[in-house]
Amino acid sequence: KRVENVFQLVQFAFVVLIAAPVSQYPVLNVLPLTAGSHLLRLAMSKGDPLWLLPRTDLALLVGTGIGYVVVGWLFFKYAVSVARSRGVMGHY
Repeated sequence: KRVENVFQLVQFAFVVLIAAPVSQYPVLNVLPLTAGSHLLRLAMSKGDPLWLLPRTDLALLVGTGIGYVVVGWLFFKYAVSVARSRGVMGHY
C-alpha cells in the first residue's frame, strides 16, 4: 500500500522529465524519458521519420536506456538480497 503513495509522486516526476527543455539544456539528455520525448518532439514538429534523426542522439537514447535498465536491475538485486537477509520478503 505504501508503494501506491510513492507511485503517485513518481508520476509527477515523469511529467517534469517529459516536459524538460532539452534543447536549452543538453545535459538533461541523460535523464530518463527526456531524450526520447525530445527526439519524438523533433520528429513530430518537422514531420521527419524517426530514422532521419541525428545518429548521435539516437545512440545516446539507446545508451541511456540500456544504462538505466542495468542500474535498475542491479538495484533490484541489491534490494532483494537486503530483504532476504532481513527476513522481510513476505509471501507474495
